[in-house]
Amino acid sequence: MDFHKIKSIIDKHDKIFISSHINPDGDSLGSAYAMYKYLDSIGKDCIIVNHSPIPEVYNFLNKDNIFQELDGDSASFIKKADLGLILDIGDFYRLGDVAYLVEENDIETLSIDHHAKSDNDLFSYEFIDLRASSVGEILYSYFIEINHKICKDTMYG
Repeated sequence: MDFHKIKSIIDKHDKIFISSHINPDGDSLGSAYAMYKYLDSIGKDCIIVNHSPIPEVYNFLNKDNIFQELDGDSASFIKKADLGLILDIGDFYRLGDVAYLVEENDIETLSIDHHAKSDNDLFSYEFIDLRASSVGEILYSYFIEINHKICKDTMYG
C-alpha cells in the first residue's frame, strides 16, 4: 500500500468528511476517530458523518461530539467538501444516503479498506489491503510510515 500517495491526496484537500458503512462497528468508528484526530492535527476542516447513529456501546469515542448522524448541517458540509475519506467499506452504496450526496455533488473519495471491493467501485482512489485484520491496523501502519507522531487521542480510536 502506497502510504505516501494517500498522504499526498489528503494534503491536496482542505475540507474533508470522514464516513463509513451503515450500522458502524468498532473498526469503522475507531478508525474514523483516529483519522479525525490526525486530520485535525494537520489543520484540515473535517467532520465524521455516517448514515447511521453511533451505537451506544461506542459513545465513549464521542465525548467531544465529533460523530454526526447525517442531517441538514452535515449534508451541507459534505456538499462543500473537496474530499470524502471513506473507511472500512467494500461497497460504495453501504454509505447509505451519504453515497447519494457524494454522487450528486461529484465529490472526490479516498477509500481505505481491508475488504474486497464490490462491483460498485465508485471511489476516486482506493487503497485496499486484504491481508490486514482491520482498517485500524492499516491506519497504524500509515501513521508510522509517514512519521506522524501517534498521540494518545489518535490511539484512543
